[in-house]
Amino acid sequence: MTAKPTESTPKRMLIEWANGHDDWVREAVAQVLSSNRELSETQLAALVERFLIEKDLASKPADYITAVPKLELAADEVSAEDLLELGELTKVAGVNALAQGQSLAFHPNLTVLYGENGAGKPGYSRVLKRLAAVRTAEDILPNAHADGTSAPPTASVSYSLNGTASTIDWKNEAGVAPLTRMSVFDAPAVSLHVDGDLNYVFTPREIALFTYVSGALRHVQETVEVEARSIQPSGNPFLIHFQRGTSIYPKIETVGATTDLLELARLADDTVDGEARAEKLAGEVAALRAGNFDARCQAVEAELGRIEALSLAAKTLRDFNVEQYEAPCSG
Repeated sequence: MTAKPTESTPKRMLIEWANGHDDWVREAVAQVLSSNRELSETQLAALVERFLIEKDLASKPADYITAVPKLELAADEVSAEDLLELGELTKVAGVNALAQGQSLAFHPNLTVLYGENGAGKPGYSRVLKRLAAVRTAEDILPNAHADGTSAPPTASVSYSLNGTASTIDWKNEAGVAPLTRMSVFDAPAVSLHVDGDLNYVFTPREIALFTYVSGALRHVQETVEVEARSIQPSGNPFLIHFQRGTSIYPKIETVGATTDLLELARLADDTVDGEARAEKLAGEVAALRAGNFDARCQAVEAELGRIEALSLAAKTLRDFNVEQYEAPCSG
């Protein structure tokens, strides 16, 4: 059974926004809401694949789920906050000078722990700070007066989350969920919080969901942009066919979506005479290039050959005897 909350919560706003967008966006939001953390590399890769498939840029695999259903909040998520209550800290071992077998029961409202100096009261707070992974958590040392090698710190912690009782067997881990929701405020924490050079940035849990979603969408955008740039031709492939400094070169250099193709068609000369002139001009241009002595010689030799051919033709016409040619043959 599902239900939508009547109040405007960040999670509800995120769900309503996602339901108004494409399936791949809704898929990203659904995965973030289910894990309450950033998407993994595998999830991000699958999200990119879904985007490409939805935009007809990739083929669909056989197990592809076409549509992502509209998102809704589960009925048990309508409550604003989960209720975490500590029960009892027992089976403490290897923690400073605390005697084994002692236990500390927590009252639902307030628990006062008192004793003489050196009795080991801070040892209990050190265990809680390690469980909660607070900034001021210290390494837990064994009893300095004990003989032999001390065992590593261990303890058993009972708690209830929304009325459901559970127990954690702690083995000196730093940060054990859901006890990471606790805050431990002691003397070292006071010094930390009054430090004028320390900046605080606090992001509520549901607000952080927006950051995780935007990071996933940004990853898809950046991945697609990189892929698009990789398949685009590097540079203008037509420029190699035109000479820089000519009147047509700037037009070819700036070819794009707004280029007047009819104008370029009018400038083209693909007739036989045009190709011949282009070949002749190409040879002349090559001959005029600075330092291209061999090309100049070849151009001059070609021109001399044409002149000699014309001279021979003119001489032949000059020596041609028209009267003799037209006289009747004697039989």
